[in-house]
Amino acid sequence: MTSDYYYVAHKLIANKGKKIIFKGELYKAERNDLLSFLDGAVTSGDLRELLITPVQVHPNRKIIYISEDAIYLYAAG
Repeated sequence: MTSDYYYVAHKLIANKGKKIIFKGELYKAERNDLLSFLDGAVTSGDLRELLITPVQVHPNRKIIYISEDAIYLYAAG
């Protein structure tokens, strides 16, 4: 993680017919606070689905997807 600030979205989605509704929360976090939170969540076994991306636009446009079972890194470019 190379950026100083990240957007963190708690991925909570509801479906109503064909419509998808985002019901999660969106936060802006400092890198150190985010890493501390993730470490605590892993230690306590309470890691929820998250989408994480740097606040500043980077050429490779990476998005980190975290679920209970896996961590994925998506990159464009």
